[in-house]
Amino acid sequence: MEKSGDIIRNMDLLFNAHNLEYTDKKIGAFDRVHLYIAKIKTK
Repeated sequence: MEKSGDIIRNMDLLFNAHNLEYTDKKIGAFDRVHLYIAKIKTK
């Protein structure tokens, strides 16, 4: 049975697939909530 609450487990793949660079900041209790800020990669 899959636990509820996890939307996407591997954000790295998602951002890389769409040519995005990003930062990942842990903002929640026990490092369970992440704030991602993404932008299009520059050449």
